[in-house]
Amino acid sequence: MPGVRSIALQEATLKPLSKSKVAVQFQTFYILSLIPIKAPPTARGELDITYLDEDLRISRGDKGNLFVLSR
Repeated sequence: MPGVRSIALQEATLKPLSKSKVAVQFQTFYILSLIPIKAPPTARGELDITYLDEDLRISRGDKGNLFVLSR
């Protein structure tokens, strides 16, 4: 949706699985970008990167979520 932005602050470890897929293990989530909450060991997933250039990355998570990230 044009003009809609969401900021989610989190720390995670990424491990390449293939040329276009990474495993994600979340370490910390931040409430209001200020309050750190330790992520449980089950906070993990995979991202399939479907498009990538210098300004844009589009990926789909293993739970079906679509992520569009821009610089």
